[in-house]
Amino acid sequence: MEKNRIIEKKKVIENDGTKLHPRKRKLASEWVPKQSSHHNVNLELDPKDYISRLPNCILYHIISKLPLEFAVQTSCLSTLWKDVWQKALLVMVEDPSIEDIDITLTNFVEQLPEFNRPTQNRGFKFNFGRGRFLLVAIASNNRLVFDFSSAEEQELARPFDLLLPLNYKRPSRELIEVKSLHLKSVSPLACKAVSSLLSKKKLPFLKSLTIEKCKGLQSLEIKTNEEAAYGLLTLIVLDCPKLELITLLKKRDNFKSFRYRGRSVIYHGAHPEDLMLDFRQGLGYKYKQGKDIDDHLVSFLDTIQQCRSLTICGWFFQIDPSCYKLTKTWKLISRDSTSRQILKHLKLVKLEGFPNEKVEIMLVRRLIPLFDETPTIIAKSLDGTRLRQLEVSYRFEELEESIQT
Repeated sequence: MEKNRIIEKKKVIENDGTKLHPRKRKLASEWVPKQSSHHNVNLELDPKDYISRLPNCILYHIISKLPLEFAVQTSCLSTLWKDVWQKALLVMVEDPSIEDIDITLTNFVEQLPEFNRPTQNRGFKFNFGRGRFLLVAIASNNRLVFDFSSAEEQELARPFDLLLPLNYKRPSRELIEVKSLHLKSVSPLACKAVSSLLSKKKLPFLKSLTIEKCKGLQSLEIKTNEEAAYGLLTLIVLDCPKLELITLLKKRDNFKSFRYRGRSVIYHGAHPEDLMLDFRQGLGYKYKQGKDIDDHLVSFLDTIQQCRSLTICGWFFQIDPSCYKLTKTWKLISRDSTSRQILKHLKLVKLEGFPNEKVEIMLVRRLIPLFDETPTIIAKSLDGTRLRQLEVSYRFEELEESIQT
């Protein structure tokens, strides 16, 4: 009995804010409703979460003032907040057909210049039933986002090919300058909606394309027909485990940046100035079915000839276990100089993650013959605090200024 009274007393103390920080205690006391002789007020308000108790109309108004990226993060606050941002910013469309989605998004893109204000709806939530929703919203910097993450695992893993016809001819002045398109967890169903929108030439100012976590995507083909300064400049592809082929066809040679993370793939198309490759997820999806990994690597080796900045992970330098019994690995390297690819435009080589200077020098000695002109070669210290410059004589000189990690 005594124990129950102690517990009750503890609850009262926590509710009236006396065990809170002085600043929080003051705020809590201001928000605790005062008893009135004229009104019977029976409201228990948690001083740690009084905002969640506001009326929905006020919560929606608050969220409408936030950029989409921050509004989405409110779903992590609690179960109550899980769908608040969607109800505040997205219009629900029940049981839509592909034609319905096409018409809705076409009108949405055309009307954005007039209605794209923080207080207005910023997209749609297409409900296909069984908990499947396609979210389409406009984010900051005119970034259009397609997200089908709510679909079932089986549907997301269904194989499909994605063809994106980017047409930049004669952009209409009435169209909002959507410069970035982000496709997340796209399924065959969502793929049709995206392709239909692009085929209608509704995104003539598109500069950047990001594709991530598309589990069923097998091939990606992007065709551009740009004129003047228009055209895709940046391509980012992340974590698409079944992807085998990427094709980017551009008439103008102004491809700025390509970022790729996932299994090794075959790439054909425009040469980027800035290239980053992360193959740490392993060999290509069909490698175990007899595909030759050389096809994957050669396709990128041809691409890096034109790049000015190259970032690659240690996967490229890992030893194949099948080579452990070889006494001399140099026999695997062709000595025919005519077969070597010369890196003509490379200006800077940055090495990092090597255990010691000896290993760095061994790699650089292999790279030197591939350079048309020897670029600046720097190495990052193992602790990531300093850069060292490698001279042609294979000696490092410590730079005077330290850099951030």
